[in-house]
Amino acid sequence: MVVRERLTEAVRGRLAAAGPVASSDLSGELDSGSVTCLASAASVRLVTVRMTTVDPGNDDAQWASRVRQFLPDTEHHLLDYREAPTIYADFSTGAGLGLTGEPVSWARAGARFVETCRRVAALGSTLHLCGHGGDELFHLNPAHLHTLIRTRPWAGLRSARGRQAMAHWPLTATWRALADQCSFPSWLAQTAHNLRAPQPSPRQPRLGWTAPLRLPAWVSDDAVHAVRRLLLGAAQNESKPLGVGRGSHATIDMIRTAGTLIRQSQQVAAAHGVWLAAPYLDDQVIEGALAVRPDQRGNPTRFKPLLAEAMRGIAPDSLLNRRTKGTFDEDCYDGLRRHHDTLLQLFNGSELARRGLVDDRAVQSGLRTTYPMLANLSLEPTLACETWLRSLTRSAPPPAAPQGVP
Repeated sequence: MVVRERLTEAVRGRLAAAGPVASSDLSGELDSGSVTCLASAASVRLVTVRMTTVDPGNDDAQWASRVRQFLPDTEHHLLDYREAPTIYADFSTGAGLGLTGEPVSWARAGARFVETCRRVAALGSTLHLCGHGGDELFHLNPAHLHTLIRTRPWAGLRSARGRQAMAHWPLTATWRALADQCSFPSWLAQTAHNLRAPQPSPRQPRLGWTAPLRLPAWVSDDAVHAVRRLLLGAAQNESKPLGVGRGSHATIDMIRTAGTLIRQSQQVAAAHGVWLAAPYLDDQVIEGALAVRPDQRGNPTRFKPLLAEAMRGIAPDSLLNRRTKGTFDEDCYDGLRRHHDTLLQLFNGSELARRGLVDDRAVQSGLRTTYPMLANLSLEPTLACETWLRSLTRSAPPPAAPQGVP
């Protein structure tokens, strides 16, 4: 199988260039578990790491345990939640991770990632493998239904019925979304006029070219107008999607976003002497996975079937047959509770407010009242932009002295 061969080559090629010790994430998910099992066959000392969670709905621990039993000769380390930074930690200075290229979308978990890098470096690892990119390649985005029902109607109809039943989508809304003929430029234009609209219900099918684009209530009118102008400009210039059909566009967009995340993470890991590697994002692995028809890459009744079959005989069957996915909601809320005062202070004279982009009082009001919505939709990109701006300000060279002044 092409995916199996290319993923194996991607993992072992990196290990061949590594030192005597390498490490790997072992969250309990299929993605990291598969990479760990492939790496275990190499002639290096392999160390796995997992960060514990407090969310009672997260069952990753039991699945990680099954992989550990499957790999008894591999060294396993557990990073205890009580001893590691929580989500939203280390924002006291507002400096974030010190990356100035662009906002870091995963800033809320930055301190936890830094701790992982420190721990694996202390164990002697110079190469750390992760499972990022697996979701983007092997979990079928619902937008594929819009394409599939046009290219393979019967397969599309079966998949749409399965997804509609599992997600509890209203039947009328499902068929309306499937029938929508909006082009990519028209979608951008529509989105530009809905930036202040409420978020759609999670029970509504999301089969558009992008996820619904909304701006938080604390964003200023000037900022909303600026974003609207950019979107309308792209629509008027007949911007092209990244792929043929909504499904391909969504998948390529997610892969590119994951690539940005890894590039930023690699800079942080390198500061600790660790090379971070994401084998799923190798060009050859991506090409192999995307060569498979979308309805065979994923479907409503099986979790990542293409990856599961590719890893058959390499990873334990119990992991390959897993049907759940860990959640981290309680970890987010715990971090918000612990660092509430720090986050409030961050938006007491923020860089975003100084530039007229947000209303600090509105951000603080949101922090005091709407934790769930903040944690999932609005706070993280706002934090990412604020810490990025502060990093730029701190890294900027001092102004040149006036002519004639030593």
